[in-house]
Amino acid sequence: MQHYVNTELRYHAIAGPFRDNPLPQSLICCPLQTVPERVARRVVMDLSFPPHASVNSGIPDSSYLNEPYKLRLPGFDRLCEFILQLGKGCLLYKLDLQRAYRQIPIDPKDYHLLGFRFNNLLYFDTRCPFGLKTSAMICQRTTKVVCSLFHTIRLSGG
Repeated sequence: MQHYVNTELRYHAIAGPFRDNPLPQSLICCPLQTVPERVARRVVMDLSFPPHASVNSGIPDSSYLNEPYKLRLPGFDRLCEFILQLGKGCLLYKLDLQRAYRQIPIDPKDYHLLGFRFNNLLYFDTRCPFGLKTSAMICQRTTKVVCSLFHTIRLSGG
């Protein structure tokens, strides 16, 4: 956990440490947990705790910014669609955006919802945390816009 906190502070993805809440609203502190990954463990903020009174329970399941959505992360079927669409000899690559969520800023008005305690000190996320219901949607929308811009620039010869 200390390595996680140090890394996130270095990237300015969290603010802290604080002895007292520096924000004008009450700071909601959520538990942190770790989950195994291929190389290390990923720290996830449990924004679904406590059940029925959590940060995530206040976020709609099927809309984002008052627009309906259904998140579909790319998978094997989508890869097959791309190959069939592009045809024999097409080139494929995979890119793992390791800090993808953690590069996207959170609205400062929401900092008070993303607090946690570590070693009796307070911190809060300033970037999309793993564990926030909308982080995947925010990340996907952001990467789609970036891809669309690059595609437009490529087609225009710019």
